[in-house]
Amino acid sequence: VGAGDAFGAWAPERALPLTWTDGDMWTGEVALPAGAGPVEYKLIVSTGDGGFDWEGGENRVVQLDAAGMGGVLVVSGEFGGDVHVASLGADGIAVPQPPQRQQQQQHYDAPPPPPPAAS
Repeated sequence: VGAGDAFGAWAPERALPLTWTDGDMWTGEVALPAGAGPVEYKLIVSTGDGGFDWEGGENRVVQLDAAGMGGVLVVSGEFGGDVHVASLGADGIAVPQPPQRQQQQQHYDAPPPPPPAAS
């Protein structure tokens, strides 16, 4: 869940759904306009009772307009742990960003207020 309509506008019930695939990997697709700029997000898990477990710590950020970023983004990692983001260019070569780290986990029965925007 994250900033902008494509990521649910911080409403967990509208978050980008992920699908489990072989190899214990969760995948999802989202189309973003060129030049969308940085996008803030957090990983969440539905608790099945209407609540959600949110990652603690600062929001994760994908720098979509950074040099080499665009096209297909590949995000891999763990809830509450390191997440790696890379862009696959037209040549199929991945351009990685530094790993994003998270700590702590928070549980909310109702969606929390949106996190503040990064400065």
